[in-house]
Amino acid sequence: MTASAPQASQDETLRRLSREEAEYVIDCAHELADDQSLGTSRRAIHARQAALLEVVCCTTFPMTKVVALSMPSLSPWTDIRLTSEVGVSHWFLNQRSIEAINRWKRLAALEGAYSSMWVFHSLMDGREPLSKRAGCRDLVDAAREASLEGPERVSPSSIRRALRLPWAAHS
Repeated sequence: MTASAPQASQDETLRRLSREEAEYVIDCAHELADDQSLGTSRRAIHARQAALLEVVCCTTFPMTKVVALSMPSLSPWTDIRLTSEVGVSHWFLNQRSIEAINRWKRLAALEGAYSSMWVFHSLMDGREPLSKRAGCRDLVDAAREASLEGPERVSPSSIRRALRLPWAAHS
């Protein structure tokens, strides 16, 4: 990591994530995924964390929907189509999230865990999607790896609120 982790005050540790902290966690996950001094499996885990963080930033999806994204739901134009009782919703991924997903899938394949079905899956087995619990744990672990005080504050909602994304009020 090139910069030091933003320090939260005692009260802030129990409350909201700051924009700087959220950006720092995301940047650290990307840096660690690219760190050639780490083994492939560690880099793959960091790449999955970075991809999860990027998809969380691009959507209002709860973690259950994020981890259940299927590869067929991603179109060549990088929009996500999800069908629910209400209808079909479309979300477009930005270039950084697409690159993060591609890096994660490439590193997972090097570890023998490629899945043509799921975007997010275990490094041990690509037959099932990552669980909601594992996805949330990945976000907290990313914050812990970034040496963030109070890493348990990191969640899809807290990331969106900290980055002041327009759809954060709905997550």
